[in-house]
Amino acid sequence: MCFGSWSRHSKPPAFASASIGKSYPNEISPRSGLLRVREFLVAEIEHYAARFKTNRVRFGEVSHLELPLLGRDTQPSGKTAPRAMTIEDAVKSNITGSAYAGTPRFRDWREGYCDY
Repeated sequence: MCFGSWSRHSKPPAFASASIGKSYPNEISPRSGLLRVREFLVAEIEHYAARFKTNRVRFGEVSHLELPLLGRDTQPSGKTAPRAMTIEDAVKSNITGSAYAGTPRFRDWREGYCDY
């Protein structure tokens, strides 16, 4: 076996990655022939974080703020009325996966970037 790249693969993952490219979805259109190909420029950004490492987040700034949230257990039942809770309660009750994932949501909502 070759272990030449062991040190490269044992390092922590990247903080984020981005991909930009063209997509060519095929469409069936009865007016302009059987098949029409459209071209779209697409971009994807993936942000990586360890689930339980929240020491890099300024959690204390937003932990006391309340935000209307709809938990994953109430969504299948058809209820649409959100429940107001703090980010600290949302992290403890596992509605938000971690403080790292929840902090930007609360910060954006507080600054007016989100309308939910």
